[in-house]
Amino acid sequence: MNPSSGASAKPLAQASQSPSKTYGDTIRMLKAWIVDDDDTGLARLFTGGDARASDLLAACHSDDDRIAVAAFLTLDFLAAPSSASCADFLERRDRGLLYSTAANLSDADVERIDRWVAAKQTPNGYRCGDNHDSDIDDALIYSLILNGSTLSKSVMARMRAFAKLCTGGDAATLIEDSDSLITLARRIAHDLKIEPDISASIRASAFFLPPESRKDCEVVIVARTDNRILLKITYSVGYMGGGIFYIVLRNDGSVWQYALIRRWAYF
Repeated sequence: MNPSSGASAKPLAQASQSPSKTYGDTIRMLKAWIVDDDDTGLARLFTGGDARASDLLAACHSDDDRIAVAAFLTLDFLAAPSSASCADFLERRDRGLLYSTAANLSDADVERIDRWVAAKQTPNGYRCGDNHDSDIDDALIYSLILNGSTLSKSVMARMRAFAKLCTGGDAATLIEDSDSLITLARRIAHDLKIEPDISASIRASAFFLPPESRKDCEVVIVARTDNRILLKITYSVGYMGGGIFYIVLRNDGSVWQYALIRRWAYF
């Protein structure tokens, strides 16, 4: 999902409640992140997320498509319960197949994904639509890979034909390679020990990066709370370019787990 692309669709009717006193400040932080590539505001939102959740949910209904998507991404970084309703709203605005990582994959999620793919089917294949309409959120695919269950595999099997025909690129490749990525993630990407060197732990477990890029990737801690860490991972692939990921780790007792993996940019 690229928050900088596309014109916004008209939102559904918004609640008539007045904006909170902090809403304007929240919007300024979202704009600083999305427009100016400044992670300072994102860090503030991440560490003070509970207090800003209602602002972010309101921002999800913004006429500015970049702000609406940035609000969803921030809610998802926080695993806020309202991220699910924001994802549902944006999906109905044809932002693609989204998935809130705030909860584990459920039967209801599987049914929703099935309905989304089924709605694209035609007698001769699939209706691909425009760029937004054809998107499958890569965070959903990475969540399915991390889950690695029979249910996750069946969901990706349902998405495979559509992704190959309509999305191409990274989403189709991820789904096509999902079995091998599930095996790799099971081996290296669970029960992380991040102390004393979080960078070393990420480099050893970053199944989502090309193998040749893991040992030299740059790991930056954007923000941290008692039970969640937001990281920005920058990697290169020889002279061919590279990219950026945002990832979230969540505390699981004595170990940490990947809670969210989201590709942010190629370069």
